[in-house]
Amino acid sequence: MTITGSADVSLHTEQSSGFGIKTGDGGNLTLDSNAKLTVSGATGIFVGASNPKKVATVEIAGTLDVSGCANLGANLLNVTLNMEGSSITAATKDKGGIYLYQNAAGTLTGETNIKAFVGNFDVTSPNASKVKYYTVQKDDTLGLYAEGSTVSFTAEQQTGKKFSGWTATGVTLDNATNAEISFTMPGNDVTLTTNYRTSSSGSSSRPSYPITTPDKTENGSVNISSTSAKRGSVVTITVTPDAGYVLDELTVTDKDGKDVALTKKSDTEYTFVMPAGKVEITPSFVKQAEEPSRVFVDVKTGDYFYDAVLWSVRSGLVINSMGWTHSSSQTHSSSSHLL
Repeated sequence: MTITGSADVSLHTEQSSGFGIKTGDGGNLTLDSNAKLTVSGATGIFVGASNPKKVATVEIAGTLDVSGCANLGANLLNVTLNMEGSSITAATKDKGGIYLYQNAAGTLTGETNIKAFVGNFDVTSPNASKVKYYTVQKDDTLGLYAEGSTVSFTAEQQTGKKFSGWTATGVTLDNATNAEISFTMPGNDVTLTTNYRTSSSGSSSRPSYPITTPDKTENGSVNISSTSAKRGSVVTITVTPDAGYVLDELTVTDKDGKDVALTKKSDTEYTFVMPAGKVEITPSFVKQAEEPSRVFVDVKTGDYFYDAVLWSVRSGLVINSMGWTHSSSQTHSSSSHLL
């Protein structure tokens, strides 16, 4: 029997007995990809024979709905069953759904490449216990897998994207970051999602340039946030003077020996923007000078111009009205003036 084209067939049997479709020994049933078959009542489909002399064949590529059957939606004995491309809705109750009995002539194919499946699906064979099948939804693909069987998948490569891991429900993966995974099929449905992140061709193609510091510095140390960086990245420099010392000078030069602009975040932290080329960082430290409590008798340390006056004294740029140069260790009056 073949249901072909875009046919939509509905059959109903008595609720207590009867079959929607029944074939004898060696009978065939084909449901084409665009066809639909709905059966309700007692048993939906019976194909095959208990003691077959011929191989029966069932091919379901279309839409089959046997969820309204009081008994089995499909009772398939000693048949070759191909389910590829099928959409099947069956009962989820005990002793309902799809039942396939396999002997030496019976096989099951296409079950890992279906469109939809709801309901019970039980498979058995001579001298073997009944095995239940459950669905694995992997992204846009769907398949039926026997409980206790080993299920394996490999993440597909996608242009412009990089695999970043699996998300799984219904099963625990040993290593969800591996592109290749295997697990034992549990007694429930499983959903797997392959995760990707976009590869930025612009950032990935930009090279990183080295950042160097002296192997050894006197009277202090210097640390950098990275030993290499891409052009445009912000690099942080942290200087740590030894006890009794202060930072005297911090220079950052590019591959051509030109100074790279520094931004001061604190007395010990500076940043710069990485140029397109290697960078060399050179710090120097000096002994911290002891500051006198008062340099001028009439200039307080809290005055806004105190630092400028102090620098002028230390630089020898300030003399008194008598014409001699002040020493930075002396106390001066405001009669001193700049040269």
